[in-house]
Amino acid sequence: MSEHSRDYEKYHEKLNFLLKDHGVEFDETEVDLNTIESLHSKVNDLCRAHGGEPGEMENYTLESLHPKLNQVLRGHGIQYDDSHLDKSSIEAVDTKLELLMDAHHK
Repeated sequence: MSEHSRDYEKYHEKLNFLLKDHGVEFDETEVDLNTIESLHSKVNDLCRAHGGEPGEMENYTLESLHPKLNQVLRGHGIQYDDSHLDKSSIEAVDTKLELLMDAHHK
């Protein structure tokens, strides 16, 4: 099991909530949830739910999640200055997921 698998589980729970709240069904049966790519798969679907097409974007790093998350944030009317974040950290991803969770709880 990867060192991030427990962390990824927490983020998948948040992403699952956001996907469900957007009316998106995501089938996890064919996805290794202990990978960064699995986070990308779900964030890609959130982008599509907001009219974006993430197909041209990279799907292999934590850093490359940020343009997608930024698009979803903008879809909620949230402008967030992330210049202070270490975009290579899972904590930076979580910061943006929390902003989205807050937007959905309002």
